[in-house]
Amino acid sequence: MIAGLLAGPSRPGQAFTMPGVNYDGLYKMARRIKACFDKDTGSAPVCLCTDDRAVMAATLLATLAGGPDLFIPHDLSPTPLDEMHAQAGFDRAICPTGDPLPEGVKPIDVTTLSDETESLAGRNDPDPDRTWVHLSGKNPSGETRLWSKTPRNLLAETAYLSDRYKIGSNDRILATIPALGGYGLLFSLLLPLTVSARVVAGHPNSTDTLGRQFADAQPTILVSVPEHYRDLKAAWPAEGALRLGFSAGEPLAKSDNADFLNATGVNLVEIYGSTATGGIAARCRADGESAFVPYNGIQWRVVGEQLDIRSPFLSAELPTRSSGWLTLDGQVKPNRGNGFMVAEPRRPETDSPLKESDRKAPQPIVTFEPSGLRLPLLANRTLHELAADNGIDIRADCGGSGVCGKCRVLVDPAENFSSLTPAELKMLTPEQLADGSRLACQARATGEGTVTIPDTLAESAETRGKTGISGSYPVDPMIRRLTVASPSPGVKSDNLPESLLDWISNKAGESLATTIDVAALRQLGRYRGNLKGFTLVLHEEAGMRRILEGEQTTSLGFAVDLGTTSVAGYLCNLVTGELLAADACVNPQRRFGEDVISRICRINEKDIYLDQFQRLAAEAINFLMQRCVKQIGVRIDEIDEIAICGNTTMQQVVAGLHPHGLGAFPYFPLILTPPVFSAGDLGLGSDPAVPVLLMPVVSGFVGGDTMAAILADRPHERDEVTLIVDIGTNGELALGNRDGLWVTSCATGPALEGAQISCGIRAVTGAIHRVWAEDTGRRINYEVLGEEGKNRPLGICGSGIIDAIASMRQIGVILPSGRLDETSDQVERDEKGVGRTYTLVPREQSATGSDISMTLKDIRQIQLAKGALSVGIEFLMRKAGIDRIDRTVLTGAFGAHFNWENALAIGMLPPAVAQSRVVAKDNLAGVGVVMALLDRKLRVEARDLCRRLRYLELATQSDFAMAFAQATMFPDNDT
Repeated sequence: MIAGLLAGPSRPGQAFTMPGVNYDGLYKMARRIKACFDKDTGSAPVCLCTDDRAVMAATLLATLAGGPDLFIPHDLSPTPLDEMHAQAGFDRAICPTGDPLPEGVKPIDVTTLSDETESLAGRNDPDPDRTWVHLSGKNPSGETRLWSKTPRNLLAETAYLSDRYKIGSNDRILATIPALGGYGLLFSLLLPLTVSARVVAGHPNSTDTLGRQFADAQPTILVSVPEHYRDLKAAWPAEGALRLGFSAGEPLAKSDNADFLNATGVNLVEIYGSTATGGIAARCRADGESAFVPYNGIQWRVVGEQLDIRSPFLSAELPTRSSGWLTLDGQVKPNRGNGFMVAEPRRPETDSPLKESDRKAPQPIVTFEPSGLRLPLLANRTLHELAADNGIDIRADCGGSGVCGKCRVLVDPAENFSSLTPAELKMLTPEQLADGSRLACQARATGEGTVTIPDTLAESAETRGKTGISGSYPVDPMIRRLTVASPSPGVKSDNLPESLLDWISNKAGESLATTIDVAALRQLGRYRGNLKGFTLVLHEEAGMRRILEGEQTTSLGFAVDLGTTSVAGYLCNLVTGELLAADACVNPQRRFGEDVISRICRINEKDIYLDQFQRLAAEAINFLMQRCVKQIGVRIDEIDEIAICGNTTMQQVVAGLHPHGLGAFPYFPLILTPPVFSAGDLGLGSDPAVPVLLMPVVSGFVGGDTMAAILADRPHERDEVTLIVDIGTNGELALGNRDGLWVTSCATGPALEGAQISCGIRAVTGAIHRVWAEDTGRRINYEVLGEEGKNRPLGICGSGIIDAIASMRQIGVILPSGRLDETSDQVERDEKGVGRTYTLVPREQSATGSDISMTLKDIRQIQLAKGALSVGIEFLMRKAGIDRIDRTVLTGAFGAHFNWENALAIGMLPPAVAQSRVVAKDNLAGVGVVMALLDRKLRVEARDLCRRLRYLELATQSDFAMAFAQATMFPDNDT
């Protein structure tokens, strides 16, 4: 088992902590910790001073691979740490920088480590009987004792439990106790590590928190202690994925056991043992066991009224006799059948009060309003990072670099927050500073305080423009269900060898069933259903993916358009081809930047950020999947396949593939046709064996979403020349006909979706989305999204920005160069007389209490975006040898909803577009990924197309820079 653990993860993409780190990220962290240990050749032990389960598991792996002895305190408060330090003499501790430590102890912050060993596995296998971990606990007199554990002690018990209770990679473990003691360490760290299971990152301390974690994580295994089974009973779920509960520490009151079984219908296993002895015996009252039955491999006997045991799990410090027997404290009596009985506890009437010495000093709390969420202060985290870590969305268009001003919050009291940074002094006005405004990406809390996110600046969850597709599509799925009615398997009469897989294949009469995915094979090994009737889920390329009990014919698929700004999900019937439900949400990665380059830069800072971004993408998909199945009243386990399209960066990130190469020339993607992934590898909430299709990509900036749009519109089958323009956070172009297609991408940036514009917002309620000039040429009117007459404007979205620029050009406020006309009395000038601002909505009419304006800087952003798109189209036409466009298709969440005539007026689209037939189509990428999900022939076609398309890299064209500079100018109004 040791060699297998150190060899690397068997399911690298699978989440280890939920939310948190996947197994690939966990092992990377372990290799970095191991490299840190290797640099220090001394033998001094290390203390593990964190309850972060991912960091704890990575440290266990690093020390198992030959690192120093590891000391784990039973409590992270100062007194237990000082007591352990006095006994152990450690001089290093794994913990975040700034955490309190005993004097002279140096912190090792894993987030700062960058060097990494090639492998955890060495030339020789580690000694299974060397001391590995020291666990602390109090003896009956209140003194702290240290108990040493070897790899054999801990891993042998882990192997026994996983085998006896069939714990595997499909399981999701929720523990209500920290992983600092022997029981918590075993069940919430070592068990999931050895079987590639998932574990909930934190441990709930209230009924409300536990209820939310049951709803969000859908755990299959609960790990708790008797007092929690008593105190948290209101949170037990009446339905869900839970299949087994564990309790340890002391025998559980019979009434509490019955309450849990009645509430959940799930068996509860009580473990008898301690940190020092390890597990000794178990009982399950639901199976009729009143006595504790010792584990296999443990010798036991009752002598008088005391229990004697011989066990491979015992700590060396225990008073074991030379014969190997250990006598345990406490009275027991033998059971007539098997096992032993212990005294049953009475349900306590009241909780025992804490001693004053046991009380922890209260940790300063930062309260975020208007949510009311109270979070412990972390001095090394900005307010934006603290909010993002806990699911609070604050805008960060610039990726946290302090240059957009969109993350402005109000703090109180001001003295409990860090000093103003130069970025804040530059971005915030004197009035805002006086009101307590700070930039969340710059400020840190230094004491208890309140952070208020103004309603007008809060990140809206509203999305528009991606769910307007419906209907039915051609269907020839890659995956299907096959129901088999057959007698249960028996011995063959011809005496030839046969496996269970062979038997299933023969009874199904289906050759595909002889090929099976590893995840499906593991699932088959745990299958306990009646094989007299079963349903196979068969994939035409990957073989058998699942086996289901009885006849289950409903087969669903889930298609995903994973955009940089928003994510859309489409639930489809794989038999009829009907689109059953659609939903969309904001991409939660937006909190780290609006564009893919910002996110690539963030991921390049630390490898663990890749795991964070991958998890955020998976969480968005899971959220939409749950919403869609709930809309139509089906089960999530009826989803047989998932298909995802997105730009190349989004697809690599959701697959857990590092996007570094996409941020540096020559911007190569890792692969054009990604392999089939499993949902479990990507942390998706369907059955882990469900296959996941990622659409083929063309280049680093022309991704699977463009391929999906081409499949949906089919320009390669037309005689007429078609131009597809997909404008979003990036601009992708496809041009051609049946004679060939050319594609390219334009760095339009996120400005056209409202980002990096001073008053820009997404297309949500309260956004100005239409602007036009009065005939008098003196006034500009606008229209706001939402119920007419009931919403004051919050800001201006992309379509409104294009209209505003065109209208300002029309009335002469913007000059052809892009400067604001200083001679106009409608333009606000600076002290040097330079035109800086044109106000669209005065502050008394806006919802923010501030002017909604277009600034000179905003105009420059639009000039860059429009120049990039216009030159991209013209250069693509030149390269393809095309001088006439017959048909222009505008698509994308933004692209299909702006006034293209105004875009022509400002030079964003070249004259060739005006001479074509212009068609707006809602989200072709979403339509295309649905079609690929439903029809396997289109996947073959997409794989072929990605090799036949011609790609133009605009930056390599010698005259691009000059053409781009000229295209930033605005055309004359009479052209």
